Amino acid sequence: MAILLNAEGVVSIGSAFWATAAGYLGNNFLPARAGELVRTFMIASREGLANAYVLATAVSERVADAVALVTVAAVVP
Repeated sequence: MAILLNAEGVVSIGSAFWATAAGYLGNNFLPARAGELVRTFMIASREGLANAYVLATAVSERVADAVALVTVAAVVP
């Protein structure tokens, strides 16, 4: 995540870690994977990045996860 975010501005590993941890916590208690929004707003507010940019990186991560999952499912019998 930090690599994608560093294209727009410098994001510390600590901020990325705590925002990811808060996002996972949110995913456990909030419906519809709303933890992604928690992570988005934490990083955007702490690092001064646009909410749309941070949310786009989260969406691109989920798309990459889906592609990897489909690829593995296609390869494994």
